[in-house]
Amino acid sequence: MGRPILLIEDDDELREVMQLVLRSQGFDVACAVDGLEAISLLANGLRPSVILLDLMLPKLDGFAFRERAKALADAPLIVVSALDDLAARVQELNPTAWFRKPVDLDVLIAAVARLVH
Repeated sequence: MGRPILLIEDDDELREVMQLVLRSQGFDVACAVDGLEAISLLANGLRPSVILLDLMLPKLDGFAFRERAKALADAPLIVVSALDDLAARVQELNPTAWFRKPVDLDVLIAAVARLVH
């Protein structure tokens, strides 16, 4: 199997559903509940094929995570967020794709599948 997807989502239920759906499609998924946990995973050698990032996270939000993660991972970024001004704010992160919550899981899976090699 290829490199895992890194899913960073603080909502337990949503994270579990997304992880289950992605795994049911054959993807390996590593999860983090906040930006600090995700940075720790990257610093300890995780090399994801794609990063799925929520922006409103405890401890280290998605924007701060992205800045710190640039030196640790060069994986494509997909943002999945309920941020009010998402269209305006997400551009500074230069994501490959972005989706507003609630996300259509079929659309998300298709976006991930295009990026995973």
